[in-house]
Amino acid sequence: MPAQQHLPARPAVEKDRRGAAPVVVVNGSARSAPRDYTVRGADPGLFTLDGASAIVVHGATNQLVTAASPAEPGEAVVFYATGLGAVDRAQ
Repeated sequence: MPAQQHLPARPAVEKDRRGAAPVVVVNGSARSAPRDYTVRGADPGLFTLDGASAIVVHGATNQLVTAASPAEPGEAVVFYATGLGAVDRAQ
């Protein structure tokens, strides 16, 4: 895999673990050498459509907020994010 590509992964670590964690990439029967990566409590980022503009949708319709369809003052909008860290969800 070329170095500039990303490998989507979900590490199997406890949610409260911080510091270095060894990562091994497995592809079929091939295994990489372990490499330590830093596990942080949070590393937030917003999902984008074009690598620059965040995905934001109207809360009531789930349609994209755009220049042609802007959010109105007081309207609920939804941002799609990742890496927010440990959260408590309403059950």
